[in-house]
Amino acid sequence: SAPSQSTGGASRQGFTPPSDNSAPSQAAGGASRGSFIPPSDNSSPSQAAGGAARSEQNYLEQSAMVAVLPENFYGTTLSSHPMILVYVPESPGGEGIFSLKDEDKTLLYTTSIPVSGKGGILAIQLPEDAPELEVGKLYQWYFALKLDQGLSPNTPFVDGLVKRIAPSSELARSLEGKTRLQQSSILAENGVWYDCAAILAALQVVDPTNSELVAEWTELLDSVNLSKLTKASLIPTAY
Repeated sequence: SAPSQSTGGASRQGFTPPSDNSAPSQAAGGASRGSFIPPSDNSSPSQAAGGAARSEQNYLEQSAMVAVLPENFYGTTLSSHPMILVYVPESPGGEGIFSLKDEDKTLLYTTSIPVSGKGGILAIQLPEDAPELEVGKLYQWYFALKLDQGLSPNTPFVDGLVKRIAPSSELARSLEGKTRLQQSSILAENGVWYDCAAILAALQVVDPTNSELVAEWTELLDSVNLSKLTKASLIPTAY
């Protein structure tokens, strides 16, 4: 099984979390374009697992894999099969191993994902044949990059936490009839990280030169101190 390493959750500065303790909720004052407001969900972990803790040196050099998540390595989703984003540095290529575990550390799903060797942000879509995430449950995912044709204690990996939540009636109404770009902003304001990031990533794959999308993506990453990844190319997975 993939190794695990605990990382202390970093407190967020400069954000106005939702005033309601049940995530998601509309934050008073809202957020600027693309800014992510983390939920004040009391069940969010104070000690988030993070195999790839954001080492300042490695992160700035982009020499290590990075989970594209807030600094506590935790995010929420409305989806039963969310998309997960991982920065992978340039490498000899090969394959990555994606795994999903529940709160009891029971392995629910694992699959291999081809890795071309090109550096960029890998978009890992949890496929429909994987178990669906249950509302209110916390899950841990891992992505390991196989080197020398195998996994070992030295295998580079990242991990993160994801919790599926049910949208409030207010959030559900606010998403109706909106463009995907508008939905991403609403989700960011309501602390729904995975879905907000997935929408912006998917839109950029289709239209990579759209300046508005680039601005939204840049501000989202800036808001969680991942500004060094704003120029990284987005790599859809095919498996």
